[in-house]
Amino acid sequence: MFGIADYGAFVVAIIVFLAIPGPGNLALITSTGKGGLRGGLAATMGVIAGDQVLMWAAVAGVAALLAAYPVAFNAVQWIGATYLAWLGFKMLTSKPGDAPVLQMQPHHFFKQSLMITLLNPKAIVFYMAFFPLFVDPAKHKGLLTFGVMAATIAGLTFLYGLVAVLIAHFMAEKIRSNPKVSQGLTRLAGMFLIGFGIKLAISKYRISIIMAKIFSIANQKGGVGKTTTTVNLAAGLAKLGQRVLMVDLDPQGNATMGSGIDKRQLKLSVYDVLLESASVTEARQKSEKLIEAGCGYDILGANRDLAGAEVEMVDIERREKRLKLALAAVDSEYDFVLIDCPPSLSMLTLNGLCCAHGVIVPMQCEYFALEGLTDLVNTIKQVHANLNADLQIIGLLRVMFDPRITLQQQVSDQLKGHFGDKVFETIIPRNVRLAEAPSYGVPGVVFDPSAKGSQAFVSFADEMINRVHKMLH
Repeated sequence: MFGIADYGAFVVAIIVFLAIPGPGNLALITSTGKGGLRGGLAATMGVIAGDQVLMWAAVAGVAALLAAYPVAFNAVQWIGATYLAWLGFKMLTSKPGDAPVLQMQPHHFFKQSLMITLLNPKAIVFYMAFFPLFVDPAKHKGLLTFGVMAATIAGLTFLYGLVAVLIAHFMAEKIRSNPKVSQGLTRLAGMFLIGFGIKLAISKYRISIIMAKIFSIANQKGGVGKTTTTVNLAAGLAKLGQRVLMVDLDPQGNATMGSGIDKRQLKLSVYDVLLESASVTEARQKSEKLIEAGCGYDILGANRDLAGAEVEMVDIERREKRLKLALAAVDSEYDFVLIDCPPSLSMLTLNGLCCAHGVIVPMQCEYFALEGLTDLVNTIKQVHANLNADLQIIGLLRVMFDPRITLQQQVSDQLKGHFGDKVFETIIPRNVRLAEAPSYGVPGVVFDPSAKGSQAFVSFADEMINRVHKMLH
């Protein structure tokens, strides 16, 4: 959680955030130009009030509510974008002698800037996504720290607004005597507001895309190709231009070795990240072999140290959310995060499921695989109900498939009949080149790109991108 050591960085981040041009800045400047110092200061107080409402709404659980109902969140963004564009249109089409769009009384400036802040999707995303990281809404832990943060934001916003208002007032005094210049600035402000509205309406589609999509590759049955699927899907996505982080949650470290990283040489690993002695940024690795092949992705590796993590995490509060909190810090740096889970329902697997948007289930088309699938589906339902409302089965991937075996064809047909479009169209064939690749420390996609198995994984990567695109829209 947020601590005093982070306070300096927090203050700098807020100052930078305030300085980024946005509707709030425009409201301050326009209000000052129309209503002088009183109008500008009233608008500043409106911005502060809007900020505080959004922050405390995030703590109260509105953030979680909006996250659970994307349609509602999109509706709020549309309302905000429409409101800004409507204000801009009125300012753009105003004529000399018309009543000002922003009224001259200070309370109107307060109300106008308050509304602009509350309905500004950029502010909504910032507060709703950022502040729940510092406060536990369920237990309301961290409220004192949060109160200090809220007061700091109010103070910084007031100081920033005061400077902006004084500068704007000085400039307005110089140009107020020229009606043409004043009218031109009003129209310019209107064009900017319309632009903000259009930009924010478009950003409605980008906000969920900017956030990395996190997928756990899981199956409680061992030897079904989870690690092979993870590293080859990561390489396939990277080959198609996606930014990928591969997280190895299996103490055996096979995904780490199969990605060109020697697990015995790791100075920092996912073990350190889970115990919060290192960040993802500090622990992640890059493989030169993969970069040279044009399939480079980042690796958060694992080794035998990870086996002791479960024991050390027994007394830690919210231990199942450790990985989720760690990945949130690098969320915007990746398009996909793939987590290779161990073949058991352990605390490690639970961490992988709690932070994931979905589960990819690799499975062989055999009878015992079907039996294990029932257990996995029940596990996912329990995690979905109690720990992660976003979790769902994204799809079943048929691996090590041999079309010559009648039983496999029959099981494949049963899967399609029962799960429908939850079964990926791509089928990964049994392929010796995929089996040979780990001994060379690279995924099959890199080891032999022309092999049928490698080509199948690239096709699967393309199908994943399309499926995620449909999920977002």
